[in-house]
Amino acid sequence: MPLEVNEGQTPLAAAVSFFDEEPDRFRGLLVDAELPDVAAQVQNAELRNAAQQIRSIKAAAGHMSAA
Repeated sequence: MPLEVNEGQTPLAAAVSFFDEEPDRFRGLLVDAELPDVAAQVQNAELRNAAQQIRSIKAAAGHMSAA
């Protein structure tokens, strides 16, 4: 699935923003994948939490690399 990456934005930032800012589009992809029951159960808060977890892991990895 091609994701739009804005100028100055990394592909990772674009992917994480997808969860934060476009949860309905994500659910639409699940429906397209013939998973409507799963799409109906995915909550916006869970998607935001996943995005935050990815950001936290990335930040921690960045700090570990610099050490």
